[in-house]
Amino acid sequence: MSRVQPAEDRTKSTSGRLQGLRRKYGYGSRASDIKNFINGEWVESRSGKAYENRNPANSEELIGMFVSSTEEDADAAVDAAKEAYKTWRLFPAPKRAEILFRAAELLVQRKEEFSKT
Repeated sequence: MSRVQPAEDRTKSTSGRLQGLRRKYGYGSRASDIKNFINGEWVESRSGKAYENRNPANSEELIGMFVSSTEEDADAAVDAAKEAYKTWRLFPAPKRAEILFRAAELLVQRKEEFSKT
């Protein structure tokens, strides 16, 4: 069982965990670097706009700047998914199930890490 940290410890460590995850998943160390993931790449929104997300427990802490996606961004993501499906559908159903099951296992194994970011 995990120990619950006092609130001040949780808010102090949030920024460090976020910075580490940003580096790990390739979208930079600055909050403004959080982009859309389309067709295997991190891309800016076509709007060129972004919005703030702040820690509700400490509104002085900026969690990140997230791009404001447009209908065109959503269409690009859907088009990329349609293109990926052309290959994905060629995998036999049991193999697709195996891949999805493994992804689910990884999410369950790392739920504590994900819940802290």
